[in-house]
Amino acid sequence: MWLVADTHFGRQPSDRLKVSGLTGDQMDQLIADNWICLVKPNDVVWHLGDVGDVAWLAGLPGAKCLVSGNDRDEPRAKISTSFIKSYKRHMLRVDDSDVELVHIPREARSSGLVLHGHLHARSHPESRFACVSVDQCNFAPIRLSEAMERFEQNDMETG
Repeated sequence: MWLVADTHFGRQPSDRLKVSGLTGDQMDQLIADNWICLVKPNDVVWHLGDVGDVAWLAGLPGAKCLVSGNDRDEPRAKISTSFIKSYKRHMLRVDDSDVELVHIPREARSSGLVLHGHLHARSHPESRFACVSVDQCNFAPIRLSEAMERFEQNDMETG
């Protein structure tokens, strides 16, 4: 299982391009190439919002589920055939814990672990939150197990 957020295909944020030194087209291709290298056709990918141009998803492997973001194209993404399911937020059972999947951290309703996007390169101040934006994940999806390790690191740093 994989997680990704803030791909912004077709409309890359200027800060991301400035930091990377890439053009928007080059960044779109980098994210897509990284996705193709990591994700297998039968894998599940949770996209935690701000997809951008959903046409990019058609050529990317994996069964895709959407947790909608605040991107202006998100209504189009929600009805896209690229996603097998679409949610505003979702609770995912991981081992013996519930993990909430949201786009915007402040919209989390649980008091437990939260995986999110929206902050791009910034981190949430609370250790129970971990951002899976491509800006923090080498411009690629991240395995659920790796995202969960971020909680452990956050707890050690703040504990």
